[in-house]
Order: sequence, then structure tokens, then C-alpha cells
Amino acid sequence: MTFSLFRIPIRVHLVFLFTALILWNQQEQWATLPIWTAIVFLGVLVHELGHAFVGRAFGLKPEIELVFLGGVTRFSAGRRLTPGKSILVSLAGPMVGIVIGGIALGVLLTRGEGASPMLRYTLNSLVFVNLGWGVLNLLPILPLDGGNIMASFFSIFQRERGRIYARYASFVVIALVGALAVYAKQYFAVMLLFLFVAQNVQALKVERALLRGEVPDELGGPLASAALAIRRGDATRTLEIAKDLMTEAETDEEQEEAFHLLAWGHVLNHDPDAANAALAQLRTREPDDPLLVELALQEDRFDDAIAILEPAVRQVRDAQSELPLPVDVAYIRAVQGGAMWDRLELFEGDPRMAWRFAFAALAIDATDRADGLAAHAESLTGEDDARAVAFATARTQTRSGDASGTLRQR
Repeated sequence: MTFSLFRIPIRVHLVFLFTALILWNQQEQWATLPIWTAIVFLGVLVHELGHAFVGRAFGLKPEIELVFLGGVTRFSAGRRLTPGKSILVSLAGPMVGIVIGGIALGVLLTRGEGASPMLRYTLNSLVFVNLGWGVLNLLPILPLDGGNIMASFFSIFQRERGRIYARYASFVVIALVGALAVYAKQYFAVMLLFLFVAQNVQALKVERALLRGEVPDELGGPLASAALAIRRGDATRTLEIAKDLMTEAETDEEQEEAFHLLAWGHVLNHDPDAANAALAQLRTREPDDPLLVELALQEDRFDDAIAILEPAVRQVRDAQSELPLPVDVAYIRAVQGGAMWDRLELFEGDPRMAWRFAFAALAIDATDRADGLAAHAESLTGEDDARAVAFATARTQTRSGDASGTLRQR
């Protein structure tokens, strides 16, 4: 079943219903089953909506799935969050449940004595599902929210390895909680913990491979490893993969893919002649736009770069979104290299891009143009804006020959 709530796509898998059946106390009357099922469904849903709302507030695009033994909120678009914001997203779900469960507990303690059996059952169920699951979900075990909070916290100190450290810590906590579960004869909890161990072992294998710049076969193998190397700007690794693929290629399509990767490696190595030689070997495979843009920039073909970039720029502008960082940087490089300052017309009324243009002009000592662009940007933001102050400082340093520090900060 698929529907949308608050403009958030929600998909409920049939297997989710087994969650309610498994956790339902079969010693209760059958009349309680619909109540229990509704409480589990709504409890898990509002938990995931808590994640979704906070994530959307940070510019992400949420999607919710209710699956076996719980729910998952995925974010299909948006920039990578800081560890602090990631902690808030992870914390939001359990806190919704704790608040709802806490209210139900308060009602149960103050009004429950004279309530009907069915009402007491409803309140007890609300406490168990919302408060109980909210607290348990804060255990520092991946993939629980508490584990994600722990991973984000570790990422403050080790951004690339934070999640890996969190998985090792999860094994320790699982061992401790598992011992308590066995002692208390909570065998269903033991089964869940074994499931968490399996998930963490598999995820740890993948994450350690990604950290080495490799991608396991189940995630796409060499091509995915090459894509990762390209994103990292690793020319050596990209060229290695391209040459390996060229040796192993059995079809024309595989051979052309290898030449395409070879072109990427040469571009990352700032060797446009070698990149063009590799691209000349393509017959049916169309080069990717980012490759053509980077090649055009290296060959000072700024008009060509703009022509490739502008359809994407216009699409983002029309959607009133912010340019993805790679497109933003490439576009400013093309504008700066070709002195095409009139392209600011595409971003009429956008103070961020106005200041980006002004700083780009100042960085190449086009001071008169920079002053004009800054005056326009200042008319949009006011002279007290932090960017206006930074520009004024950089402009002063330009006159004294020391603007590099401020410009690097832009």
C-alpha cells in the first residue's frame, strides 16, 4: 500500500502487519487485536514522520517505508548533513514516541484506575509501543536510532570513520544486552540482536571497502569503484580501474566504458590531450556531461562548458532550489574563465549567486567588475550582511596585495 502524507511518500509493506501479530499478546481478547494493530501502525508511522519532518527542515527529501519489525526513513535528495544535524534527525523519531507514550503514561497513572478495561488496554499499549520502543531505540546499537546518533557523534572527530567505529561499539553493546536478554529469557530480543550482528558485519565489510576506495561486487564492483574514485578526484585509481577493465573487456560496450573511464582519469590528471584521445575511441557511448564540462574548462572552452551546464542550472533555478555543489563550482569557473558576468541575469534576485559572482571577479583581479557586482549583491542583502563585510575586507586587501586569505574562505 502506497500513499502520501504531508507530501511525504509512504509505502506500507504487507510484511509490516506481521510486526503487529508477532508482538500482540495472544492471551488478550480478540477484540484488542484491531486496537493493537492501529497503535503499532500509528506509533511506527509518527516515529518515522519525526525523522522525516526534521530531515525536510534541513533540506532533505524524505520517503518512508514500513517494513518487518519497524520503519525506515530514507532521504533521496539533499546535501550531506553535518553530524550535529544528523543527530537531530535521528533523535526526532524516538522523541515523538517518548512524548506520546509519556502522555499516555500520565493519563494511565492519574485516570486509569476508574477506566474501562478496554481503555486501560489502549493506554498500556500506547505506553509500551511509543515510550517503550522510543527508549529501546536509543540504545547505542546500529541500525537503531541510538546507533545512528553514536555514529554521528564519532563523525565529529573522525568524519570518514565515525560509522565504522560505531559498528565496533555496537558489537560491544549487543554482547552486553544479549547477556541480559539470555539471563531474562527474552529469546525474541536475542533473535533481534543476532539480526543486528549480521547487519553490522555485512555493513562493516562494505564501509571498510569504500574507505579503501573499493566497492564490493554486490554494490556494483569496478564501475562503482571508478565512480567513487572520480568523485574523490583520484586520477591514479581511476586510471588503474580503466586499464583493468580494458584488459578484461569482452564486448565493444565494455571496451568503450573502459575508454570513457580512461578519459576521466586523464582529465583528473589534467591531461586534456590524452583525454581527447581516449574519447576518440568511443563509437556509441556518449560521454558524460560532467566529463565534457571539466574537459572544456581545462581547454579554456568556457562557452562550451556554459552551454552544457545551463540546462541543469535553469532547471534548478526554476525549481527555486540551490545548485548542487559540483555544478555551482563548475559554473562559476566557466563564468570566471570566460568573463561572462552577464550570466548573473539567470539568477535575478538571488543574493547568494550575486555574491558568488562578485568574489569570483575579485579573485581574478577584475576589480571594477567585482565592485559593480558587489554593489548589486549589496542591494539585495544590505551592507551589514556578512558577505558584504567579507567583500569589503577582501577589496581592501586587494589594494594592499593580500586578498588570498579572504577569497579562499568564499
